[in-house]
Amino acid sequence: MWIRRYLKIKNPDEGLCWKLRYSQKAEIVGEIDDFYFLWASGTSIAFPKNGKYQYEIEIEKVNSE
Repeated sequence: MWIRRYLKIKNPDEGLCWKLRYSQKAEIVGEIDDFYFLWASGTSIAFPKNGKYQYEIEIEKVNSE
């Protein structure tokens, strides 16, 4: 089964990168140690898992062969 994971930030503020602040959700394209690597508005952004921002992970099933 193929899935896509998206990160949705619950408490964005002015300190957050504008590409994440103004997007509804960003696709998680990688994960290393304490960081997610997100794809938002055509740019890859490192996002700390344990930072000050609260977030939720949304999972989308692409196919289920």
